Amino acid sequence: LEDSITELFNLVDLPAGSRLYGSNMVPAVTNGYSYELRPRLENLFTSFAMAISRALTPQEVAAMEVASHLLCNSWDSEILGKAREAGLCYSMRGYTESFKTQSIWAFDTPIGPDNATDFFALMSAALKKLTTENIDEQAIRRAKDFLVGSAKKNGQTSLELLDLYTEDYFALDRVTNFHDKTQYLEDVSAEDISRLASEFVNATSQVFSGVGSISVEDFSCLYDNFRADLDN
Repeated sequence: LEDSITELFNLVDLPAGSRLYGSNMVPAVTNGYSYELRPRLENLFTSFAMAISRALTPQEVAAMEVASHLLCNSWDSEILGKAREAGLCYSMRGYTESFKTQSIWAFDTPIGPDNATDFFALMSAALKKLTTENIDEQAIRRAKDFLVGSAKKNGQTSLELLDLYTEDYFALDRVTNFHDKTQYLEDVSAEDISRLASEFVNATSQVFSGVGSISVEDFSCLYDNFRADLDN
């Protein structure tokens, strides 16, 4: 097996010191929904993705990590924390991915169909709130403490360090020093968060998608309400 893998690599003829790059991905101008009907599913699995046509700097990546944590990556967050208290959903994921020609901010949420309207009203309100600079400084401090602590813990293993370095290397051809990453997190401000959140929320490339057992018409209505709340 090892020999066959080596042989495949040797088939690629690259000049010394060069490397292969993925294709340049430019977000299409779109604002709509995508839905697949699966009658046997009990939950509605949703995703809302916003894309901008540029790479994020390492400092901006840190700011977006804090932004996602404030919204949905802790039990007292603006979306997940409040949704759990109201019994609307019990898990979700917010994350950012950055490449040479585009960056994506996305939220994935499994939710009961009966709770979807209330949940997305909560989500749109939280996203709009984050675009202002009126963000609780104590919440930002708690997010920083958690993320810096997680980074330092992960930095104690070779596998986690490899993940840290290779992600930026393959996507952006850059290496972000581990110690710089923790400092970038410490330096994140409310202004940084609101500026980037506004850029994503106002992006011309956004897709609201789902898989579930509700009708296409009901999902379309869910999208229309969410879009109206986010735009007004």
